Amino acid sequence: MKKFFGVAIAMLLLATVTFAGPAAKHKATGDADWVNNPSNYNQQANTTFNAINTGATGLEAKGSLIYTDANVTYTMDIQLLKVVGNEASFAGVVTSVNTNEAGCCLVGNWIIYKVRDIGEPGVGADQIWGADLGPNSSEDARAKVTSMFEPEGGGPFVLNGGNIQVH
Repeated sequence: MKKFFGVAIAMLLLATVTFAGPAAKHKATGDADWVNNPSNYNQQANTTFNAINTGATGLEAKGSLIYTDANVTYTMDIQLLKVVGNEASFAGVVTSVNTNEAGCCLVGNWIIYKVRDIGEPGVGADQIWGADLGPNSSEDARAKVTSMFEPEGGGPFVLNGGNIQVH
């Protein structure tokens, strides 16, 4: 009988170790429409993004983002992501832009976003913030992502189309 209980306990421990998978990686995805800075800029904007942490811990991430409004379109390589509850903060470097004018979103600039997934549907509920950090260092972007930075004047904007998912 003791041998049976010993074998049963060993099987239970083996099953626990065998079936316990790695911790899930956080991710944020979205196809979001909003009016960008209604009091000043007042342009309909859209961004489509996907970001996923490359490990179960840490900020390192991979992903991409494309932003467009009436004046600018840029793409971004997402490198950092932090998820807390229904909010995500992520940052990356602009890899292409359709203008060479000084100002927002030049190639090499760091961009930070914060998103809040309020529920389904996202229209009229989900929120987005964004800011161009300029050619700042990755350490500055990392500090802002870590603190879940909310850019002044860069939101929150409530979605008028699309949805945001934070997992």
